[in-house]
Amino acid sequence: MGIFVWDRKNNTLKNYTDKDGLKSNTVYGLVADDKGVIWAGTGKGVNRITLNGKTMTCTILPNAYTNDLVVESNQNAAHYYNNKIFIGTAKGLTVYNTRTPVSAGLAPYVMVQQVKLFTNGTADTRVFTETSAGLKLNASQNHLAISFLGIYLKDPKSVSYQYKLTGLEDKFSQPVKTNTVDYPSLPPGKYTFEVRAISPDGNVSANTAKFSFEIIPPFYKTTWFTILVIIAVILLIIAVQNLWHRNKIQRERAIEAIKKEEKIKIRQQTAEDFHDDLGNKLTRITVLSEMLNVKIAKDKPDQQKLVEQIKQNATALYNGTKDILWALDPKSDNLYETLKYIEELGIEQFRDMGIIFRNEGISDDFKQVKLTMEYNRNITMIFKELMNNVLKHADARLVTLKAGRPNKNDIVITLSDDGKGFESGQPAKGHGLKNVKTRAQRINGELMVYSIVNGGTNISLQFNLNT
Repeated sequence: MGIFVWDRKNNTLKNYTDKDGLKSNTVYGLVADDKGVIWAGTGKGVNRITLNGKTMTCTILPNAYTNDLVVESNQNAAHYYNNKIFIGTAKGLTVYNTRTPVSAGLAPYVMVQQVKLFTNGTADTRVFTETSAGLKLNASQNHLAISFLGIYLKDPKSVSYQYKLTGLEDKFSQPVKTNTVDYPSLPPGKYTFEVRAISPDGNVSANTAKFSFEIIPPFYKTTWFTILVIIAVILLIIAVQNLWHRNKIQRERAIEAIKKEEKIKIRQQTAEDFHDDLGNKLTRITVLSEMLNVKIAKDKPDQQKLVEQIKQNATALYNGTKDILWALDPKSDNLYETLKYIEELGIEQFRDMGIIFRNEGISDDFKQVKLTMEYNRNITMIFKELMNNVLKHADARLVTLKAGRPNKNDIVITLSDDGKGFESGQPAKGHGLKNVKTRAQRINGELMVYSIVNGGTNISLQFNLNT
């Protein structure tokens, strides 16, 4: 039962037992001395108690007498007289002099007895002691039972302990009587077990026993493994992204190749159909105009002239379709074929005109320079128009076509003549040169004209393959 304290003002009741420091829950007698200290005779000895009158709380004082006996007190056998406390016990009368100075008492000495290790529930044959400093255990050796002992010869069984495991706990435990603590499943980390002993009269051991150890984490929980996993995941994501991007590009290229192949087939088929259909029709018109011209009477020159115009227009239209058919043909999609076609046009245009036409710098390497249909069509029409202007206006005797490649991406094609030339600063007359400049702009090219009166003309087309 212990001792009950009734606070009549607040009408509260407080119970003090051996858990609060009483030597026994059986109390046989109570008496107060002249200092207000209450002496309690219990079933296992004598306790001294102080009472705070304001808060009505009790403090059980530690044992202050080295020769204090552990003996059962008699019923109501407690008396105070002349600075002495008389307690009747089962072994006689015990007298305490309240004027005698209270000794501090001795504190126990504490030590770690042994540390047992368990692996997967099975006890390890090895036993570690306090001297086993720097012990390192693997992740499966995370079950430890630690035993410790407080050396206190006066009353060994009354020693209590407070302990903590630094690395897992921040504060010491409440005082306990047991001298063994079990840690069944410790996570990886560095630990230091600390324990201190407390005597029955409340004196704490001067030393604190310690045992340090470390549980090594498994490789998959280490920092370097985590970093490697993160790097591997990042590399995997990059690899997957690159693979996806590469597959996407390959699909786009495959689709582009299919489209290009389909366009080539369409262009080739269109060229063939256009040639077979329109060419035959124009040829038939030319033949019919010749037959009509034969049948018209010689005395009708107006009709003959009209038929001759029909024949000339049909021939011109046929020659014009040749340019379209050539541009449609997929075989013409390189610079070499474009230059050769311009050469053919020049030879045909200046034949029987007393004009020498020649080309310089048309190399087989130009076969590797691919051009789109828009490029070869505009380039062809530019130089066809320029050669036509030479024939009409230059009075030239020599016309030269040159081609060069100053660097990997730039192409320069030049047409020069030794004709009468003109002043470069004067505005151009007619639409020929304007049309040529317009076509040059379509392929992001630049047309450079250099001419001297009576000194010939030099016109260059420069364009970039990447634009």
